[in-house]
Amino acid sequence: MTSQRKRPWLVAAFLGLLLALPAAAPAADEPQRRHAQEGEPAPTKPRLGESKNTSPSHVAQEGSSQRPLWLDNSRVVEFPKGGVAAQPSIRAAAPGETTRGSRSGKPDGKDAAAAASSDAAASSTGAGDASTTAGAAEISPVFVDASGHPRALPGGVIISLREDLPDAQAQAQLQAQGLTPVRRIGARMWLVESPVGIASLELANRLQASGRYDFVQPNWWQPMTTK
Repeated sequence: MTSQRKRPWLVAAFLGLLLALPAAAPAADEPQRRHAQEGEPAPTKPRLGESKNTSPSHVAQEGSSQRPLWLDNSRVVEFPKGGVAAQPSIRAAAPGETTRGSRSGKPDGKDAAAAASSDAAASSTGAGDASTTAGAAEISPVFVDASGHPRALPGGVIISLREDLPDAQAQAQLQAQGLTPVRRIGARMWLVESPVGIASLELANRLQASGRYDFVQPNWWQPMTTK
């Protein structure tokens, strides 16, 4: 009789133990509950595929403004040397192709002349064709701007002089600064030669930093959009 009276008590104790186990299991949720009670946002885990580095890879210093740029390592633009009739084309990049041709230096004298020694190729929305030499295509990496629009560097840098000078005087001034003028594109604005690709961006930034000009920017190419 004694053993029979103990059995209900043992069953009740066992059931109580089972009911207590789930309450201690979700310990991982304790930080979320604590933050919710204290009125603070709960910590979140990084999402799958979320980029940890969103900083721009390059910056174009255009006058007093900075244009952040992100290098697209998957694509390049080919700029044929066949003149305005030859259209640029975007294709997949080969390994290491997006960073090829980068250079640095000062914008003065022989350094600037060397940086501007290559011909610029056709541009559909830039300042136009700055090369008439036929030959193989030249390559520019693709950059994406803050608006998500792709752009590339066909060669050429746009410079705004501090004063409106006659053509001959403006050309002489640019040449004295180690640059090769291509043509006037505005009252004080000139297109000068620079290499295709990243070297064009670097030259534009160096010329802007020199303080000699009101405004400098690369001769950007952007693909035409259809409405």
